[in-house]
Amino acid sequence: MRPGEQQLTQVVKLLQDRLSPSGIIPIKNQQVRKAPEDGCHMKAAIWTQDRPTISVWYDKWLDTEDRHFWFGFEGSKAQIRTLYDDITSKSVFVPIIYTNSGFKNSTKQSTVEIVRGHNGFVYENYGAPPNYLGVYDVGLRFTSERELVAEAAKFILRVINRLGDSDEADLPPNATVEERRKYRIHKQIERNPAAASLAKEFHGTVCQVCGFDFKSVYGKIGTGFIEAHHLRPIAQLPKGEVVSYNVKKDFSVLCSNCHSMIHKRGNPADLEGLRRIVSAHKKA
Repeated sequence: MRPGEQQLTQVVKLLQDRLSPSGIIPIKNQQVRKAPEDGCHMKAAIWTQDRPTISVWYDKWLDTEDRHFWFGFEGSKAQIRTLYDDITSKSVFVPIIYTNSGFKNSTKQSTVEIVRGHNGFVYENYGAPPNYLGVYDVGLRFTSERELVAEAAKFILRVINRLGDSDEADLPPNATVEERRKYRIHKQIERNPAAASLAKEFHGTVCQVCGFDFKSVYGKIGTGFIEAHHLRPIAQLPKGEVVSYNVKKDFSVLCSNCHSMIHKRGNPADLEGLRRIVSAHKKA
């Protein structure tokens, strides 16, 4: 067992338990990996397929001999840069930037003092992937492991909730926390690349509402393009359970316009209702 492995796995489990009620999908049976300074790290959860993974590290960083926890987003250089630009443009917070040459605009303070002065928020921009954007334990207030995880979860959800506003555009303004949680799960299922691929394989790539075929309109660049749509109504998504689905029964394939409109109607399973609307306007 690697140094700190047991402590890391306990913290990751606590973090997953904190995030899952908000619709963040935990990564189960994840392998503990060796970190550069004789520590370890794990991937903890998936936000969406086009966003970085949520990870936890426990290693000797910050120019000290002590191991420190780090919580945050790990991904390609482009993914982390986009995330950094998004959170700064929406004034979520402003992280300090760290590169291979050290902290940008650094002072004579120690590394720990610099990180603590920015509430632990650090954008680690290296020449090669992966890059990171997260928070160190030294920037959080806690007296126990549970408090540490609770504070780290607040940081992660603060980012996701602020950047996920567009995902919830179809929800009513008075939607409850539980309705928002289920909606996030619904969208994450749709974005699952494996499910989307299987849905296309079974249902084809022509919109099942309006009949739009991207290839026939856009040629080569439209070949194989269609969006997977999860048919199960949000109210039926279970609480505190793993969401399972049948690609043949629980998915359809829709063009981008019909996909947006089916969500606006409130019942994702009512393809026939949307077909009637499309048909009526074609005849008008």
